[in-house]
Amino acid sequence: SRRRGSSSKDLRCPARNRRSEIELGAGGRASVLLWKMSPRQQSALLCMVASSWGFQAPWQQQAGMARPLVRAAPSGRAVAVMAEKGGLELAAELEAQARLLREEASNLEAELEDERVRELEGELDDFFSQADADGDGRVSLEELRAVLRRKLVDENANARSAARAARALESEERVLAILEELDANADGALQREEMISIEKFRDRLESDYRQTQTREMAARQQTDFENTTAARLEAWEGVANRTSIDARLVAAAAYLLPALDALPYSIPPPENQVYDVAVAAIVQAAVAFRALPFSGILFFLVLSFVAGNVSRPRLERFAARHAILIDLVAVLLLPLLGAVAPDLVPPVGSAVEAATLLAALTALAGFDADFFPGTGTLAKRFTDEFDVSVKNLLQSATAAEFSLLINGTAADDSNSTSS
Repeated sequence: SRRRGSSSKDLRCPARNRRSEIELGAGGRASVLLWKMSPRQQSALLCMVASSWGFQAPWQQQAGMARPLVRAAPSGRAVAVMAEKGGLELAAELEAQARLLREEASNLEAELEDERVRELEGELDDFFSQADADGDGRVSLEELRAVLRRKLVDENANARSAARAARALESEERVLAILEELDANADGALQREEMISIEKFRDRLESDYRQTQTREMAARQQTDFENTTAARLEAWEGVANRTSIDARLVAAAAYLLPALDALPYSIPPPENQVYDVAVAAIVQAAVAFRALPFSGILFFLVLSFVAGNVSRPRLERFAARHAILIDLVAVLLLPLLGAVAPDLVPPVGSAVEAATLLAALTALAGFDADFFPGTGTLAKRFTDEFDVSVKNLLQSATAAEFSLLINGTAADDSNSTSS
């Protein structure tokens, strides 16, 4: 625009004159149009300008197009007109070409879909004719198994896929289930319109085989779990129900703690030589027991350990719990009763002592002293709840944990594997 004599007044800033449009000359409008065009549109416009100057693009020269006669340089207004006209024509041409391309792509996609359908129908016809061995127009179960075995096993170059298909075809019920699923008219055979491709047969067979394998594996795991749990419970119950001599002695010894604690509150037995000897022995044991520091606390802790030890027989665990409950009565209630009603302490203390001796004799006989009201009932309840908790724990414990619970030692690798 400077070369054509345009003044700087034509290039006014819109911020200064507050106009909504930029006032440009013809050359300025051409520049704005060029700036708004895409690169492809700019290239087309430059070809038009070059042709008007007498130049030809390489593709024009190759096509043998004649050079235009106009060689004079166009003015700025002519460039703007050519830019506007060329941009509109180019946009219309591009839109028409895009519409044609979309139509061609749609037609090509439809042709490909039709061709694919025809190929699939041809493959189904060929597969059905191969399956229909007797040519009666229907494929029976035996014919279907035969053609599937030939296609998926005998003629399969993939050894791994052939092995999977052979395992899947071992079950006649699996092929029958697929046939019944495809048999729309329920005549026990497949017609042409009910047939599917060999690939779909393979996918269904493998899918059903995987589901069957998963169910069988889950059933085996459940059976193994039940067998393992039953074996563990049987082993634990064999330990829990043991009433050997050592278990009876330990159970009877558990009642020494309440017997020694209730002795000072009991009535002295009548004067008798046998009673005197027994009382003297008990008194000497009580003196020796009291002479040990923290003897009562230590004995209580030992009984608590036996009561919660899974590897000990139930007879010992019940006796330990029962002895703890009787000892609480002797240590807590008898002193409180002495402060309230001193006259009742000797008979109550003697009753506690007699109950303790009777419980010890019952343990020596190999039975739980659960017939006592109060302490015996509570001890039985606590022991039963503990046994239920142990049974639930044994169902989820590992082999090493089970061996540690029952035997008190961890099992080695071979034992863990066998368990």
